[in-house]
Amino acid sequence: MTAVVKHTTRKPLEITNPSAEQAKARNSRLREQFPARASQRWWPQTAQSSEETLRHLMMAPFLPVANGTRAGRRRGVIKLLRWLSPGDTWQQRWMATGAEELSGASWVEIPKRWLSEHGPSPSHDREDLAAGLLMLICGDVIRPALPWMLTRSHRYLASVMAETRDPHGFVRLRQLAAAGPASARQDAQTAATRIAILLACKGGRIDEPGIQPRRVVATYRRDRSLSAAELLMLMPLRASRRREPRQGNRRRRAPRPSGRGASASRVDSR
Repeated sequence: MTAVVKHTTRKPLEITNPSAEQAKARNSRLREQFPARASQRWWPQTAQSSEETLRHLMMAPFLPVANGTRAGRRRGVIKLLRWLSPGDTWQQRWMATGAEELSGASWVEIPKRWLSEHGPSPSHDREDLAAGLLMLICGDVIRPALPWMLTRSHRYLASVMAETRDPHGFVRLRQLAAAGPASARQDAQTAATRIAILLACKGGRIDEPGIQPRRVVATYRRDRSLSAAELLMLMPLRASRRREPRQGNRRRRAPRPSGRGASASRVDSR
């Protein structure tokens, strides 16, 4: 008896990575649907006096457990507040310094030079100034420009932003990652740093318009066709319209490119 073998037509594999034209058209639509947060010139924290700002940054939730870290942050904030003048707001003073014209950690040379010319120069200036800047950013005293933030590393930014600015938002981000596949956890760490950068530059919290953690994590996990810088710029504007494939009906994915793009940063000492 001859066995009859039936052949079925196989459907072509569905490629999840869109072409450049498709990505451009989709991102254009999403820019309109999810506009970025607008930059502001004035907000309450940037208009406070030196005494109010120091008092605000030296109380909970800005007090770390380690005494050495706490002392370094206090010294750094005091040094930066001395240096940042004149101007109507701290943001105005920061922008007038020209610090953002120097990429990476080079900005500390400007306040270091000023401090040495205006009194005794204590040790640990570089570390103190980096720690103080982290406090001014997380405390929403100043909001650096996004292009400058992308030239820097941010080893502690996400964790300190989670402690001081938006604990519930970052907990929610971790929960969303934990509910997904194992690969989502590493992606969530990258997303947390990028979200923290956006909060640093625009102010506010994660749950305010412009950032949707679920869509950020899902989009980054599914679409690796954009560079790290492009993804960061589009992150608060994009949403994923695709649903996760159901168990038992998984779609095969095209091989992922070997390079995911470097993380936006890696350098701040605190």
